[in-house]
Amino acid sequence: MARLFHLCLCIGCLAGTLGTTALAQQAVYSMEAAAVNSVPLPDGPITHVNARPGDVLTLDVFLRDWSPGGDHLNAYQMQLEPMDFRSGSAGSIKPVDYDAKRERGEMNLDNCLVNQNDPRWLFAGKQTITIIDTRSAGYRWMSVLVDTSDARACEQDGVKHYAGTVHMAVSDDALGTFTIGFMEDPSASLLLDERGVGITPLAFETLTVEILPDVLSVIDALNGAEEAPVVRGDVDGDGKLAHEDARKAIDMLNGKGGEPAP
Repeated sequence: MARLFHLCLCIGCLAGTLGTTALAQQAVYSMEAAAVNSVPLPDGPITHVNARPGDVLTLDVFLRDWSPGGDHLNAYQMQLEPMDFRSGSAGSIKPVDYDAKRERGEMNLDNCLVNQNDPRWLFAGKQTITIIDTRSAGYRWMSVLVDTSDARACEQDGVKHYAGTVHMAVSDDALGTFTIGFMEDPSASLLLDERGVGITPLAFETLTVEILPDVLSVIDALNGAEEAPVVRGDVDGDGKLAHEDARKAIDMLNGKGGEPAP
């Protein structure tokens, strides 16, 4: 029981234990899109993805190059930055069922998880204590090896190792470009070696989600549909609805360039 307490304590008392090794390479957490509406991206996982209002994104977190000084990883933790949920021009990208679960005080483990059967998981085949926190505003993943002798070094070869998954929903009124990333405070996102000492430096790569125009909503708005959100129809940003908005939206979807106006 004392040993279990010690292992959990390694996760809980992370602040103030950061190490001193900092070589040319450094550990990196990255947030990447793996699928849109459960359809795997052909070039995924990727750090820039196009999405439309109403889409559901499957995002994976990866860790790489955590042994700049020969460090052996024994525990990791990373936390979503909730301020990023509204980082676009309008609307939001939040974990699926985020608001409803928080209002009811329920966990949301279907939409924030660690797939321990994923062969890319950085602790694959090892016994761990893995905890998912979906009660915090920024969802959090934590995992620690039960046996410190299993702590593993990284080849520093840029290979990405899986650390967690979150399913996020694009709101119907989403506009602009969103940046989804991590709380970068060392008490929120960090790495520990087998002695409970922090592995540093630690860098972060965010995911960019560009919201594409919803052509059907543009056409519905031009046809006078009251339920169509008019703000999504003004693709060229001139403050009014016109057939030029539909043409520009189609051109963008066909890859002919141009950005939707915020």
